[in-house]
Amino acid sequence: MKYFFISLITLLFCSSLAFAQYSQLLHKPHWEQTEALSELYDNMIEFKIDRPILDDTLAGMRNLAFRESDNVLKREADFLELSYEVLVEYKALDGLISFQKEQEKIGNIYFACRAAEAISKSYWYSKKYEQSLSWHLHLDELLQLVTIDEFPEKAIFLTGIGSDYRYFGDFRKSITYFKQVAEIKVKDVYINAWRHAINNMAFTYRQLGQMDSSDFYFDRLLKHSEEISEQWHGIASGNVGYNHFLKREYEDALPLLLRDVMIAEKYKDRGLAAQSSIPVAEIYTIKGELDSALYFIDKAYGYIRSNGDTDRLRNLYPVLSKWEAAKGN
Repeated sequence: MKYFFISLITLLFCSSLAFAQYSQLLHKPHWEQTEALSELYDNMIEFKIDRPILDDTLAGMRNLAFRESDNVLKREADFLELSYEVLVEYKALDGLISFQKEQEKIGNIYFACRAAEAISKSYWYSKKYEQSLSWHLHLDELLQLVTIDEFPEKAIFLTGIGSDYRYFGDFRKSITYFKQVAEIKVKDVYINAWRHAINNMAFTYRQLGQMDSSDFYFDRLLKHSEEISEQWHGIASGNVGYNHFLKREYEDALPLLLRDVMIAEKYKDRGLAAQSSIPVAEIYTIKGELDSALYFIDKAYGYIRSNGDTDRLRNLYPVLSKWEAAKGN
């Protein structure tokens, strides 16, 4: 009985939360709906809400759409249900693909774009990368038909397409997408996409050996995040510090890397803490401060093991070897 009441309370809470979100969509242009849509889809899709709560939400959306004669809200319910079936229940894509083609044919570009992104994401999760990229390329064509002001998700989708190209090693092509996002005026609704675009572009320039460009964008992210997001300030600090490390500017690198470790530990991001602990250990080894170096070697090793990121050991072992050599072993 106790668990029944807990489940009932959860259902009622989630249902009222969903109603508050989808009721904000009523008779509004898309650009005004974006924030509410983001919250609604996060709650239903990203958090993989239970099906009964989804069904209750869909019924509420459809009833409200019928009562208020809002065909867009009805279509939103259809798209939400198809997205849930594909991305949460892992059902076949046929229904979502049909929806996408229909919306594109009748000129509902916002739905056509969002459906194309969901299809690409589904293929990516299934490791069908060729199909995923194909849908992202089609999405790219559709995005040319809308502006960022009309369709704020454009920033998020462009970042995703750029990440595809970066994943497959076409660094110069990926930068063209990240730059489009970087040049957009930052808005809260797509701030995360903007940060990732800047961060990924700086990483990509680093991979191309263009360190001045990499420094420029990492510094831009560092300054932007300073008073807005402590976590991103830590990430940016670590990346700026690592660029200094690569250029053997160790005195400049050390405080930035240490800040990244401290903030990563605060937010329990073990992978990030390990990542910056490794160059810190190497700097202390080079400086001959071997006790401090060992402290960060042990810290990195512990985080790698507890987090299961064993691929990072390939970066740690050379530092450990240098430390042993410095000890005369």
